[in-house]
Amino acid sequence: HALSAAGFTLNVLSRQSSDAISANTIISQEPGPRSTAQKGAAINVVVSTGAPPANVPNVTNSGLQQAESSLQQAGLQSVVQYTVAQGAPVGSVIGQQPSGGASAPKGSTVTLMVAVPGVVPDVAGMSVAQARAKLAQAGYTVGSLSAEPQGQPGVVVSTDPAQDTELAPGQSVNLVVGASNTTQAP
Repeated sequence: HALSAAGFTLNVLSRQSSDAISANTIISQEPGPRSTAQKGAAINVVVSTGAPPANVPNVTNSGLQQAESSLQQAGLQSVVQYTVAQGAPVGSVIGQQPSGGASAPKGSTVTLMVAVPGVVPDVAGMSVAQARAKLAQAGYTVGSLSAEPQGQPGVVVSTDPAQDTELAPGQSVNLVVGASNTTQAP
């Protein structure tokens, strides 16, 4: 430390949490900066322990949006792990890690296990945006879009894999979308 090199003794009076000052950094000192003190004198300091831990809220049995909002309000991030859970409401949080009531460093990540049925939902007759949202809720992404000249423009005609096909969460589902003879697929 610069204080020791200058001939002073460093005396840690206390440690306290701070959102603004990183761990192991001096928050305050007495005498203050630019004050005069005799060589060998003790400089009393308060040292940061970093941000205080956040209490992890219990978001199990919540909807995904509500769970993510609660975690964000607590200063935590979230990552979703889709889990096939027959009988659980689609999109509901069926587990979390760390569990509710635990302490975690602010800004750390809580894994949310979200229930999905494990089968491709029926999105025929929906717009591409509606189909995208329903597939995301079921744990899938949209893969490619292809045009079907006989379908209603902008409306999903079918999916590949087909609806009710068992598919692991995280996979993509291709959409076949209606298009008039003069319109390209969206």
